[in-house]
Amino acid sequence: MNAQLHGALKPGGVLCMEGYHLDQLNFKTGGPGHPDLLYTEEALKMELGNPWSTAIFQQAHRQIKEGPYHDGPSSTLQIFTRV
Repeated sequence: MNAQLHGALKPGGVLCMEGYHLDQLNFKTGGPGHPDLLYTEEALKMELGNPWSTAIFQQAHRQIKEGPYHDGPSSTLQIFTRV
């Protein structure tokens, strides 16, 4: 699905995306419990391909409080890029 994002945006369009990083497995504070459903910068770059003009990837560690199953430290991967 991520590989199809480029075609879904108009020229000059911006993609802002955040998903749980593979490190999230260490915290057990929410998100998918299977590594194939988590992101790393390298894997997401390969999946998205190279049609993007600029891309900023940032791994973020922060405290979340989103209910009883999403409470505590978390690790996410954020991407900001333009078509």
